[in-house]
Amino acid sequence: MDQQYMQIIQDLSEKVNALMAQREHQSTHQEQLMNVQALECDDPHIKTKAPMIEVESYPALIEAIPSMDEDFFRSPLEDEVRKDIIYECPKFISMNYQPPPLNDAAPPNAKKTDATLYSIQQSLAQLTRPLDHYIHEQLRQRRQVDPENDEYIVLVKTMRTMLAGLAS
Repeated sequence: MDQQYMQIIQDLSEKVNALMAQREHQSTHQEQLMNVQALECDDPHIKTKAPMIEVESYPALIEAIPSMDEDFFRSPLEDEVRKDIIYECPKFISMNYQPPPLNDAAPPNAKKTDATLYSIQQSLAQLTRPLDHYIHEQLRQRRQVDPENDEYIVLVKTMRTMLAGLAS
């Protein structure tokens, strides 16, 4: 019975997230079409927002990233494939891959939610392994790495920061 409720909640959450994403996409698209007000405006109640830039798909981009045309939220990776990707990369000793412990004093419903969140946090932490391994391999091959200006390193650092933000 509790499993059914969890599934219903998860389904509803997915639908709400899809609706919110659709609404945000519509509002940002409308924002792009509006004129951006000049920065010289002296009205403190008016906020200037930069227009959003969108890139249309084109054949070379789709060839480079075939999954881009798929529904991102409806394209789950099989567990075996995901595990292969993660576990072929080593763990790094200084990295803590374990989220904070679960609250044993919480009521049963909260424990289930906490367990789900714990699992998500753990998965996000594991996703850093391929990123960290990439940097390690660059250093191991004695490639000169400029952490501030190397676009690949900046990308890895950005993705790592975003994963940490999601897991927090």
